[in-house]
Amino acid sequence: MRLPLIYYPLIFGVVLSLLNIKEHRFNPIFVLILAIAGSYLSYFGGLYMMDPVYNFLRIFGLNSADFLALQSGINIIPPIILFISYSYIFKVDRDKTTILIFLFSIILLIILNNLFDGSSSNPPRKPKPYLPFLIWPVIVSIGFQVALYWKKLTRDLHQISIF
Repeated sequence: MRLPLIYYPLIFGVVLSLLNIKEHRFNPIFVLILAIAGSYLSYFGGLYMMDPVYNFLRIFGLNSADFLALQSGINIIPPIILFISYSYIFKVDRDKTTILIFLFSIILLIILNNLFDGSSSNPPRKPKPYLPFLIWPVIVSIGFQVALYWKKLTRDLHQISIF
């Protein structure tokens, strides 16, 4: 039995806010509410931006407008919305390293979702439409955790370094 997709943002927001309970800027209950709201904002923002992106790209006569709209609606716009909203909720440094971590997460998300869509296999498999929604939280949460704990990770690595 699969969980309906509408519950994924709720679970994502709850888990990330509870795992990072010491790294937030506000009251824990308020952080939980904000994290869930940010998660749903990114979820619906991505879903509702696919159509305007598609229409915008069709104006220019791009044949791959549907592919690009799907990519932007799942792999580009929602992580950007989530990273921006969570950077205000949690103690994430807003520097070049954080931006690079977020960009790397988005690029990795695009690559993985296109590798595992099933359309390029021989013989072609039936694409699994829920797979991007399973890969997405893993990649985005790892990227967010690395960005959140980057200074601590590098400080700890420098302390154990023998050089």
